[in-house]
Amino acid sequence: MTEVQQKGGVSPSGRPILFGEVLFDQFEDGIEVLGGAPFNVAWHLAGFGLDPLFISRVGQDSLGDRVLEQMARQGMTTVGMQQDGAHPTGRVEVALAEAQPCFSILPEQAYDFIDWSPLESLLKEEGAGGGSGLFYHGSLIARSPLSRETLIKARGAVAGPVMMDLNLRPPWWDEQQLLGLLRGVDVVKMNAGELDTLTGQMGKSQGERVSRDRLEALTGRLSVDFGAQMITVTMGEHGAFLAQGDVVLQSDENGGGKGADETPLIDTVGAGDAFSAVLILGLYRGWPLPQLLERANGFARAICSVRGATPADPTLYEGFMAQWQT
Repeated sequence: MTEVQQKGGVSPSGRPILFGEVLFDQFEDGIEVLGGAPFNVAWHLAGFGLDPLFISRVGQDSLGDRVLEQMARQGMTTVGMQQDGAHPTGRVEVALAEAQPCFSILPEQAYDFIDWSPLESLLKEEGAGGGSGLFYHGSLIARSPLSRETLIKARGAVAGPVMMDLNLRPPWWDEQQLLGLLRGVDVVKMNAGELDTLTGQMGKSQGERVSRDRLEALTGRLSVDFGAQMITVTMGEHGAFLAQGDVVLQSDENGGGKGADETPLIDTVGAGDAFSAVLILGLYRGWPLPQLLERANGFARAICSVRGATPADPTLYEGFMAQWQT
């Protein structure tokens, strides 16, 4: 890879804002781990010292209390959190097959009812400081009318770039709604199967290495159709792909970087969110794009060596930050 800088790329300032679901991944062996794509990303960003503002809703129940307690332990502000007396804190049942997760996402969870009224003044305060922090959300949060309406208003209230992560979990997404949300997004992140689904390829890339030419053609179409400045595609053990303008990068097998073959595989839950977090970190830090891609892959690989998506060990983050400073 050549040293490609982020010239003309996405350059956020001000703290990142993350909007969407927080839930507990409940594994078959009874283990419960905090999760939800935007929560996972916010958790990692806090671990890396970026002071994210996470916006969501939990139930007035024991799981909701645990969410708020663990956010405080991670050094995350809870000012963007709402509590719901009518709906439970989110839960997802996770079954593993050869370390690959199968998700059963429950309906009518508290995060489906995020209210706009307390957010209007909060986001106005964020913008009053002159910052234009990156606004991140996934597509799953748009499954419910209320949270989708709040999301659209929140996106319109921030001045910074918008990043959207595709989470195409049947039956919880609608093609027309998804295409509408993609318009005006600066950074799009997805996996290879989601890229195929979005471009009408019927999941041809699932479980296989995708050619660079094909990735470039498909993401080029999306960039033209929706105006995204950057598109990233994760491909599991086959690494990742990044396209920004005329810069096109594809990482090595196994995510690239040293020690890829030595990392133990526990599960892949949250690996894509780990990638997204370091992608965001790299945009804030102004890392050259090849370096950003390699580091995002390396951290995603590390998350596959722990159960769930939100490790509580601060030394994991400290080790990566020390490594990245050398």
